Amino acid sequence: MLSAEPAGLRREAGPGVRCPTLITVGRHDWVTPVASSETIAALIPDSQLVIFEKSGHSPPSDEPELFRRVVRDFLAEVAPEA
Repeated sequence: MLSAEPAGLRREAGPGVRCPTLITVGRHDWVTPVASSETIAALIPDSQLVIFEKSGHSPPSDEPELFRRVVRDFLAEVAPEA
């Protein structure tokens, strides 16, 4: 049975994250289920969660073009001068 509690995540650490955070997960991820990624996103202030609907555990491999676009858009939003 998969747990919604992310392995190794200390709940008290999440609110301490002070940098822009993009969390990605595949809809069919069997290692880190969507529920775990939702928990992580809820613990990190102002984080963004993107669920890749056609992916398993590796959105960069499963949906490479969409993944690149999501990362580029995120970076352009959080670091427009870079």
